Amino acid sequence: MPEWLITLLIAVGGLLAANYARLQLAHHRQEAAERREQHRIHARRDAWRPEYESAVKLLIDAADLAYRVCSLGPLTHEELKDIGAQQLHYSLDQASKRVLEEVREPLERVARHVCELLGYGLASEEETLDLYERVRSGAASEVPPHGTITAQRRMAGQQTLTASELEQAVATARTALTRAWGG
Repeated sequence: MPEWLITLLIAVGGLLAANYARLQLAHHRQEAAERREQHRIHARRDAWRPEYESAVKLLIDAADLAYRVCSLGPLTHEELKDIGAQQLHYSLDQASKRVLEEVREPLERVARHVCELLGYGLASEEETLDLYERVRSGAASEVPPHGTITAQRRMAGQQTLTASELEQAVATARTALTRAWGG
């Protein structure tokens, strides 16, 4: 075999070996970068796990509140108080300040809907009957605008609409939370 051919084969072999080594090095660097990214994701998760778990629980509670309003019908001020809607609002508001930036706005939106829902709490049957009795007996001159049956009916409709909007806000917040968690 001619010497030039042997030299050429050795050179080609050397080039192939060098190219293979470069590919191996690039592959190892890629794997190392992926491991660092996985480590960063796990460290991030560990750092905000308590806030994540708290937000998940609050979103479940908000979904339960919306379900109650939509399924059981409009709730009175007292019923909203008894199921802890005001505390849920406070907790959501505080949680929105502790979570990652990408989850903050969706959680704030849920808190706003819960707050709005509180404003649509209806008067109880006893309160309504008492108010009308006071007008009938002359103890009050007229039924205040917010106490009329028509006003209460409108508030009931708004409560149901707000509960539906709350359900949508919870779904959006859950999606944002899942994305932020890395799921």
